[in-house]
Amino acid sequence: MMTIPELLWNHDKKAWMNYPGDTQERVLMQIVRENEGTLFGREYLFREIKDIEDFTRYVPLSMYGDVQPYIQTMVGGEPNILVAQPVKRWMKADGTCGARLFPYTAQVARIFQDAFLRVYTACAAEGRVLEGKIVAGLEGVSPVEVGGLPVGSFSSLWFEALKKIPVVGSMVIPSEKTAALADAQDRWLSIAVEASKQNVTAAVADPILFLAFLRRMMTDYQEVLNCSDIEEIWPSFSLVISQCNTAPFNRAVHSLMKNAEFREIFCTDELILGIQVDEKGYIPLYDHCFLEFISLKEWNEMEQEGGEYREYTFDSRIIENAQRNQEYVLAVTTPGGLYRYITGDVVTILDDLHIERTGWIEPTPKGAAHVAEQHMVLLREIAREELDITMGAGNQVVAVESEALSYLFGIR
Repeated sequence: MMTIPELLWNHDKKAWMNYPGDTQERVLMQIVRENEGTLFGREYLFREIKDIEDFTRYVPLSMYGDVQPYIQTMVGGEPNILVAQPVKRWMKADGTCGARLFPYTAQVARIFQDAFLRVYTACAAEGRVLEGKIVAGLEGVSPVEVGGLPVGSFSSLWFEALKKIPVVGSMVIPSEKTAALADAQDRWLSIAVEASKQNVTAAVADPILFLAFLRRMMTDYQEVLNCSDIEEIWPSFSLVISQCNTAPFNRAVHSLMKNAEFREIFCTDELILGIQVDEKGYIPLYDHCFLEFISLKEWNEMEQEGGEYREYTFDSRIIENAQRNQEYVLAVTTPGGLYRYITGDVVTILDDLHIERTGWIEPTPKGAAHVAEQHMVLLREIAREELDITMGAGNQVVAVESEALSYLFGIR
C-alpha cells in the first residue's frame, strides 16, 4: 500500500516529467498569452507569437542590463510592464555586479512552493525524511522597501511561501513573529528554543547559515536548551534542502548529524529553475519555466567574432532536441517577467530529464574558498559580525573541507 507522500510524488511526476517537450511548449505559450498586453509584450509582438519558432524570432536574448530599465519603471509604480500579474514584492539577488531586483508574483511564489513540495515528497516517498517539523527562516524577514513594495531575499521569500502551503505551513518553524525579529541574535535564539521542543526532521536553509546556527545551539545556547548534542535534540533529522551547492559543507553537517542527506535547488539570480530529487543531476521545472539551450561553442564563436548576443543568430534548442553530454549556455523564460534571460550558467544535458551545471560564460571565481567568501559577507550582514563561532561542544568537531571555511568556523 502506497504512503501519502508516494501517492503525491507519483501523481505530480506524471504531470510534469513524462513529456518535457510538450510541457515546455505549453508553458511558453501560456506565459506569452498571459503577458501579451504588457509593455514588453506589445514591444515584442507577443500577440503574433504562435509557437517556439516565433518566440525565438521576435524576442531577443537578454541579460539583467536589458531588463533593468523595465524594472526601474515598475519601481516607479507603473503596472503591466514586464508582467500582467500584480507584483506584491521584489526578490533581491546579490551578485558580483551588485544587487538585482526581480518581480515576485503569485506565480513565482508557486514555483517556490512546488520546488519544495516535489523535493520533500520525493524524499518522503523513499523514506529519506520522516514526518516532523521543518526549520526555515534563519535569515529573517527584511523590513526594506523599494517603490513602496517589500524586498525579500531568497530565504525569506521561501519561508513565507512555505508558510502559505496548506498542512505544510503548520510544519514550518519558527513562527512568523519570530522570523520577523530584526535582531539576528534574538531571532536565532528564539528559533533554537522553539525548534528544540519539536521533532525537527528537515531544514530549508543556506548550508553555511545552518551550520553556524547548529554551532550556536551547541555552544552559546547550551544552557538555555539544556543540551549540546544535536542528535539528541533532533534524533530523526535527515534532510537539508538548500538553494546552493552543499558539497563543501556535507562533511561538516555529517559530523553533527550523521543521517542528514542533502537535496539542492537549481537556483541562479535567486530564480528557481530545477530541483534535485535523485543522484542524476537537476530536473528543470518544465511546467513553470521555459528553458533554451545555446551551444557553448556557438556562444564562444559569437564572442570571438565580436558579435552581440541580442543580434546573433543562435541555434537554440529545447530539452527534447538538445544533444546529450554537450555544454550549453542556459536561457530561461519565466512567469516572473524574464524572457530569454541568459542566466550565465553553462549546463550539460545528461539525459531526457536531467541537466548538470558545469560552468559559467563569464570568468567567475570558483571553489569552496569563493563560496565561503560570499557567505562570510552574508553572515556579517545578517549576524551583525557577532557570529564568533568557537569550539568547545563536547567531542563534536566540525570537519570543514577548506581553509576558508575552517577559518570561518574557528577551527584550527
